[in-house]
Amino acid sequence: TFSTATGAAAVVPEPPKKKRAALRWLGALALAAGAAIAAYVLRGARTEPSVPELGDATLFSLTTDPGYEGEPTFSPDGKTIAYVADSDGNFEIYLQQIAGGPALNLTQNSAADIQPSFSPDGREIAFVSNRSPGSEIMHAAPNRPLAGGDIWVMPTLGGPARRIVEQGNCPSWTPDGQDLLYVHGTFRSPRMSRVAASGGASRDIPIEEANPAHYFFPSLSDDGLWLLYQNGDQIQVVPSAGGKSKVLA
Repeated sequence: TFSTATGAAAVVPEPPKKKRAALRWLGALALAAGAAIAAYVLRGARTEPSVPELGDATLFSLTTDPGYEGEPTFSPDGKTIAYVADSDGNFEIYLQQIAGGPALNLTQNSAADIQPSFSPDGREIAFVSNRSPGSEIMHAAPNRPLAGGDIWVMPTLGGPARRIVEQGNCPSWTPDGQDLLYVHGTFRSPRMSRVAASGGASRDIPIEEANPAHYFFPSLSDDGLWLLYQNGDQIQVVPSAGGKSKVLA
């Protein structure tokens, strides 16, 4: 039975016994077919290419020095990493060939040098340093990157460094190598900015943020349309020219 628009109960005639049996068989066949299709789809989803599990990977050590080693970044050709270590007593940027061999201390400076980033052509490295007076680097909060310092650029194989930005962190190159992205500001008042790699005036990227905390690690997509970054404990994305952000994770 079912209720009609007037509220009266209407009676639906029950199908004959043979027809009911046939309907039950059809229902069972439909369920079986649905289960088979679901299993096929799920099996296909599991066999699609995906990121390998860590257990399937072959791990080997690139660096073995005692002390801190972190913030690694690959060169564009994948043959070298730049990373930060304190084996010489303060934070320095080192180069290490993936094929092996000794690490090269790239900065060799009494200041703290951190957060290296290769240019797209591999010829330069942007980094953060407190080598200028008044630019202090500090560990502002647990589970957060170091903050403070200025942004510098130097040749990958060594040479004079030039300061590009005062008070900035987490430098990242645009895909064309013309500009640098970086973060600055304070907790609850973070800023994301863009500056020419040769230096000059910076311009903030306007981000409509529901819960701004502290920005880290900006990264522009290969097509230059999207900006990925960390906000506190969240990974977010926003159009590269600015706008309303979206939480990804």
